[in-house]
Amino acid sequence: MKKNIGWIRNPLLLLVIFLSACSSSLNSESGDLCEWFQKSEQIRIVRIPAIVKVQNTFNKYDLINFDFSNQAIVNDLANSVQEYLDTNNEFIREWKKLGIHPDGETYWENELKAVELYVDGYSTSLRGFEQHNMNLIVEGARIYDSGNTPSARAEEAMINLRRTCR
Repeated sequence: MKKNIGWIRNPLLLLVIFLSACSSSLNSESGDLCEWFQKSEQIRIVRIPAIVKVQNTFNKYDLINFDFSNQAIVNDLANSVQEYLDTNNEFIREWKKLGIHPDGETYWENELKAVELYVDGYSTSLRGFEQHNMNLIVEGARIYDSGNTPSARAEEAMINLRRTCR
């Protein structure tokens, strides 16, 4: 039986949020903020394919009873994680280039913190796959899960920004 370990939140929600932000008209009083917010959503949307791919890859295998005996599975998991890491490291660079808008600080800072924790978690898990060390994989999952709190804060702030930019 395949186990869904629940590491990834709903990536389709990200797509819906992005499309909603792109279709919003800019309020003249909040134009600068809304333009910044729209750029932030364009940066975020790039992450979706890697999120979906790593989620689908992890869901294919029983990680609860994982034993490293099938190197093809280990390689599949490691390659998927590496693609996720590459995409999210690029996101971090682009996010930092975007910079903080004074009215979007909570959103920006929490989104960055969440993705940095997700990257740290998957980096640790990748080392676990490479070293055949389940403790590192579990530690990576723990680190990854710690990103859910700032991610939830970022989503709440994002919803408030979306209301402002309608």
